[in-house]
Amino acid sequence: MEEQYNGYIDHFDSDEIPAVMSLYINPETKDLSFACDWLDNNKSMCYIGEMLFQLKYSNLVDKIIENLQKQCVSEDRIENFNTIIKYINKRKQESATKESVAISPRDIHKL
Repeated sequence: MEEQYNGYIDHFDSDEIPAVMSLYINPETKDLSFACDWLDNNKSMCYIGEMLFQLKYSNLVDKIIENLQKQCVSEDRIENFNTIIKYINKRKQESATKESVAISPRDIHKL
């Protein structure tokens, strides 16, 4: 999937939200895109930094999945959640298969 910066977000309301980040996917190409915007001040730039920090180093994705599960349970949409998790697990498995080495470096001398 291809990441892209798409600049200003239409729903960004600078009076209420000092920093915003959105992810979306093109259903035809399945390219992942993102956009972010912030007010022109140090505090807002730090908010973007905090979002990125939590995504990469504070398990924010795990927290989002956990909250999504709670929301799906409370809205009687657990099958939707299960479908999402099955897709994530499938992609993880595909990714692991692509990254695996066909021949272990330890076995090269045996060829």
